[in-house]
Amino acid sequence: MDNLSEPLNARLLGQQAWLSLNRFRRVSAMLLIGGMLSACSGGTAPINPQFVRDDTGQVASSVKLSPERISEIRTAFTGRTVVFKEDWYEYNIIDTDPLGGFSEPQPVTVFPQWLKNRNYRVLAAPRGTVGTITGMRFYYESMTFIVEKEGGGAVYVSLRNHRPWTVMFGSRNSGDSVQRVKLSDKLNTLDWFRRNLTMYTLDFVDGLRKVPDAVMPEPEPERTLTPLPGRQASSTQQRQVPVVEALTVVADPVVVRNNGALNLLLEYTVTASPQAVTPVTEVRTLLFNGQVLPGYPRRSEERRGGGQHVSGFRLTVPAQASQGDYEFRGEVCIRDACISRVRSFRIVP
Repeated sequence: MDNLSEPLNARLLGQQAWLSLNRFRRVSAMLLIGGMLSACSGGTAPINPQFVRDDTGQVASSVKLSPERISEIRTAFTGRTVVFKEDWYEYNIIDTDPLGGFSEPQPVTVFPQWLKNRNYRVLAAPRGTVGTITGMRFYYESMTFIVEKEGGGAVYVSLRNHRPWTVMFGSRNSGDSVQRVKLSDKLNTLDWFRRNLTMYTLDFVDGLRKVPDAVMPEPEPERTLTPLPGRQASSTQQRQVPVVEALTVVADPVVVRNNGALNLLLEYTVTASPQAVTPVTEVRTLLFNGQVLPGYPRRSEERRGGGQHVSGFRLTVPAQASQGDYEFRGEVCIRDACISRVRSFRIVP
C-alpha cells in the first residue's frame, strides 16, 4: 500500500507547487502593475535640490552655437559680480519668449512645466543677494549661468530660447510645451544674453568694495552734505546738466546676525551720454533709533557715464552691535542735485 501511494503523493505535491508558483506570479504581476501606476501618477516622489555642473566649454553635440560664440559668452560673463533684482527660486527659468504678438517679447521668470503643479518653492536667492558667475552650461535650446553666492551655495539662472515661428503671419507658436528653437549665433548674441539677464533678474556689480568693521550702537549727530556754491544756470543749461534719477537702495540681507555680512547697494541712473563722464558723490548713512551711527555718513567720489549704475559696500556687523531695527539711507549727488532713499534692516542675535 505504501509503495502504491508514493506516485500519487508525488503528483499531488507537484500540483500544489504548480498552484503556488502561479499564485506567486499573479501577486508579483499585480505589485508590478501597481508600482507602474503609482510612478505614472507622479505620487509624492521627492524633488532633488537643483544642481548644474559647469561644462567648461566642452558642450554636447546637440548644442549648435559655434565654439567661437561659446568662448565669447564664457569670457564676457565668467567672473562678473551680480546682484539679484528679484527673488529667485530653485528651478526658476527666464522665459525669453512668453506668449505674445509680433513685438519684441519681454522675458518673464517662470517654473518649468513639470514643476508648476508640484508644491515646491524653495527660495534660492532673495532680492539683493550678491554673487559671482563662476560657470555655465549650454543645452540645445537653453543655457544656465552658475552663480556662487557670497554667503556660500550656488544659484542656477537658466534662460530658455524662443518658440518657433509659424508660417501664417509670422506669429509664434502657442503653448508652454512647444519645442523651442536651437541656440544660434545669429539670434543669441552677447547683447541678447545681457538683455534677458538684466531685464528683471540681475544687475552687474563691478568691484564691490569692503568697508572695515564699524562700531554701530553708539549714536552721534548726523552729518549732511553741504550744497556746492554756484551761480544759477539758465533753464537751457539746467537741462544739459547730468542729474541722478531712479535711485534704489538695498540692504542685503534684511535680517542679519552679529558678525554677519551686510551689503549696502545703490542703484541709480545718470541722465547723460555714456561718453560724458560726470563726478558723482555716493553717501551711505546708517541710523539706529533715528540717530546716525559713528563713522557715518560714508562718502565716496565716483566718475560715472550716462546710464544705469550699481555700486556697493560690504561690512561686517560687529559682535557688540545692538539688536533691533536699523535704517540705511542712500544718497547720490551730482553737484548740488541730490536724491535719497531709505531702506530698513534688522540685526538679530
